[in-house]
Amino acid sequence: MTGPDWETGNLLDVLGDPLCRQTLVIAYDSQISATTLANRLDVSPPTVYRRVNSLVEHELIHEHRRIDADGNHYRLFEASLDHLEVTLTKDGYEVSIRHRKDLADRFDEFWTAFASSGPRSRTERSTEPDSGTDPSSS
Repeated sequence: MTGPDWETGNLLDVLGDPLCRQTLVIAYDSQISATTLANRLDVSPPTVYRRVNSLVEHELIHEHRRIDADGNHYRLFEASLDHLEVTLTKDGYEVSIRHRKDLADRFDEFWTAFASSGPRSRTERSTEPDSGTDPSSS
């Protein structure tokens, strides 16, 4: 999979950056703020934001926005990358990315598959025998 705005080589450059790789590992288990990332990586917040923005652009991290009780807006980041495969071909490299799926994504896939299965006839829906009563006769 390649994104609409980036080339495979650019993605490999991003993954070649040790701070980007460490950011993915830290943000794998839960949503984390840029300030916390900066502290854990021992770098400045602007450095973290440059890396995180690149990871978001390459669809490797999801950005979440939270608003606290005081109305302050916070950006939280969570790794979306689950699996990455790089294949060498005669024309260069191919990258295949599999993203982690949250509960909402899995439900959406289920519902889409269910809805696309099409309508079923009454006999397919019913598992009980017809009682023989006509509801219009009551």
